[in-house]
Amino acid sequence: MSNDYRRIVGLGSGRVEILGLPRGILNDMYYFFLNGSWRSFYAFVFVSYLLLNLLFASLYVLGGDCVANAHGFLDYVFFSLQTMATIGYGILAPQTTYAHVLVGFESLFGILSMATITGVTFSKFSRPRARVIFSAKAVVTQHDGIPTLMFRVMNARSNQIAEATLTLVMVRPGRTKEGRPFNRLVDLTMARDKSPVFSLTWTAMHPITDWSPIKPDSSETLQSGGVTFVCSLTGYDPSTGQTIHARHVYQAVDVKFNHRLVDVFHLRGEGKPPLVDYTKFHDTEPEAPL
Repeated sequence: MSNDYRRIVGLGSGRVEILGLPRGILNDMYYFFLNGSWRSFYAFVFVSYLLLNLLFASLYVLGGDCVANAHGFLDYVFFSLQTMATIGYGILAPQTTYAHVLVGFESLFGILSMATITGVTFSKFSRPRARVIFSAKAVVTQHDGIPTLMFRVMNARSNQIAEATLTLVMVRPGRTKEGRPFNRLVDLTMARDKSPVFSLTWTAMHPITDWSPIKPDSSETLQSGGVTFVCSLTGYDPSTGQTIHARHVYQAVDVKFNHRLVDVFHLRGEGKPPLVDYTKFHDTEPEAPL
């Protein structure tokens, strides 16, 4: 078997080309549908259901006059639909051995297909999914007199995420002493990496001090070195009683130096509650001169 099959895989805001993996989704169809969107899953189910019924209808046609009261190809399609769904209205019925055998195979296939679709649908419904949004850009700006790498995280649901933990890892391509390519993973210390209750927004901050692998003026160095930043958030969802995960990848070009995140939290006049303006969640602006 040839191993030159190529696949493009998304990695955050970047993409990776994979060579040598087994072909197609048939090797891991369950996880393909579990991780895919509802739209793609139901589109696949609809198209597959239609094609299978057309296939079985064609097989019934090959059997001649094997279905009672069927007078055209459309009747055979309807008979196939009734058989696969185990409905059986009684108007259309098999009347030859060939048709009875084919009905048996189609009924069994319909039962197994329905069980599979039901199982995947239940798994997708019961699977906990975090609606956590990361800001489109990260910035390097002054915070309390210290250059700081900052980005924002938003909980897009109305629930609260308990015991939320945020980690940030810098992936820096490099070489070993032997000259072999090797990606080095560097954990970046956060000013605050835990939140007992995460409900609205969270500004993640990594102070760029002497021990930080990032330098305040290293914009071109990060881009030329192909550096990426992988952010991971985990927490407990009290509504489902399960642990949720969210991840985002910032490429070096997504980090804007000498910029700040536009404020989204505003205190208003007396008697009015504070305002969180999510329309400016992804906005940045140049850092004002001191």
